[in-house]
Amino acid sequence: MNTLQYISRIISAIFSPIIVPTYAVALGIELTYLYTLPGGTVLPVLGWTLFFTAILPMIGIFLMMKLGIVTDSGLNKQGERMWPYILSALCYGGCALFLRHLHAPAWLYMFLIGGAVAGLVNMAVNFRWKISGHGAAMGGLLSFLIFIAYNGLNAWPIDGWIFGAIIATGVTGTSRLILERHTLMQVAAGVANGLVWVWLALMLAE
Repeated sequence: MNTLQYISRIISAIFSPIIVPTYAVALGIELTYLYTLPGGTVLPVLGWTLFFTAILPMIGIFLMMKLGIVTDSGLNKQGERMWPYILSALCYGGCALFLRHLHAPAWLYMFLIGGAVAGLVNMAVNFRWKISGHGAAMGGLLSFLIFIAYNGLNAWPIDGWIFGAIIATGVTGTSRLILERHTLMQVAAGVANGLVWVWLALMLAE
């Protein structure tokens, strides 16, 4: 493995689809009027978001590996992605219900619903074509930030964060190309999938 591939693997891990939702919820709190919430409320919310959208899927994938359903922890084999996608969608939905139970604003938990739908679309497409999960996650994050700005929900200037998300999406997509996990069209389709479904879900929250 050369240096560029090593860096690409780190970038892929930093912007993994199982950690991006926690980034989004953190930004949704810190960049909007929710920043006034006490730390004693915010940290548990982020902790439970991480549990639902990252830790539970990781445990599930580990068990799938033990059962022989999955042989690659990175889910790079097209034929092994169905059940992990279903599990992730269920975990996203569970996190959305949890946030709704806490009386979080609809736009916050509907982001997760959009992510769950995007994951199921990825799963359906994956039967014939290996669409990018990383792309969908980053597209969803970008859509979420644009929605916050479009609806004036931000308490602080958000342009820099949107620009940063665009750069991060490009860098993440490039890392997937360098690692030869996807083609350019598969990455672009993943980003579009996340953008569209998260935006549609957020529009329902209005």
